[in-house]
Amino acid sequence: MVKKRKACSKDTTDEYPSTAAVEHKQKGKKRKVEENEINEDDAQTVAAATPSDVDAAERLRRALQRDIQQLVLRLRSEGKSKAEIKAATKELKAKSGAVSNSKSLKSSKKKQKWEADAAEKRKAHLQRQHDVVIIPVVWRGRHDKLDVLQAAEDIKACLSQQGLDVWLDSRRQLTPGQKFAHWEHRGVLLRIEIGPQDLQAQVCQVCKAKTAGDYQSVERKRVPLPPAGARSLLLRLKEWGLSQIDVKRRDGDSEEEEDAAEALPRKQGQQAESLEADEVQGNWKPRTESSGKKKGK
Repeated sequence: MVKKRKACSKDTTDEYPSTAAVEHKQKGKKRKVEENEINEDDAQTVAAATPSDVDAAERLRRALQRDIQQLVLRLRSEGKSKAEIKAATKELKAKSGAVSNSKSLKSSKKKQKWEADAAEKRKAHLQRQHDVVIIPVVWRGRHDKLDVLQAAEDIKACLSQQGLDVWLDSRRQLTPGQKFAHWEHRGVLLRIEIGPQDLQAQVCQVCKAKTAGDYQSVERKRVPLPPAGARSLLLRLKEWGLSQIDVKRRDGDSEEEEDAAEALPRKQGQQAESLEADEVQGNWKPRTESSGKKKGK
């Protein structure tokens, strides 16, 4: 019985709505009528506006938009594809000249100016030729990588004190050979190389390329690392073209230091070979009589 009463109450409410619901519907209708009247008034004011009230750029934009709409409708009626319609609209915009707002014009001018300045800076940087380039030969994961880089920084500081334009190329994305070719083709034929073996021998290699890209034409000379070998390094660079270095060769400045720098790796190699030979010889060398006597004792 309760369920039937609820159903009856629903039916009666649907057939006979309350006064509040009727008033709400009437208010909604009034609002829609008022909004429609307002939209009609706005449209009339826009239509009544004279061309002088609208900017010239806006009038051109509207005219272009109408031409594009007419063109699209005509091409669609002819059965043209989307690609052909897009190409035709592009041609129409190019012929008439697309109109942009003043803000976009200002931003485009600023962007063009910024791009031009950046291009000039890049061009000036590429045309700049350094006096000498330092290239540390390092590998990732080695324990002596930081030591090699620190030695390269010391060389740079020593040469910068003489007023030289020195560049330390520590880029990781390029191999040493790529760096050599890059700077040679840029016109920087003088470079200083330093690697882990050079650091152990306390020397660096001063290189001079005669022709860019030809590794066989590169002349190399070992020089002690600064500060101990700063004088020999400067003398070598001055003899190879950096005449602005204020240093002169003295009577005692024969090439002893440079010869010593070349002889040092040889001595180390000979010592290493002798140690390896001793270790191998000790492994297979037969026992002597003295060793047998000691055992007997």
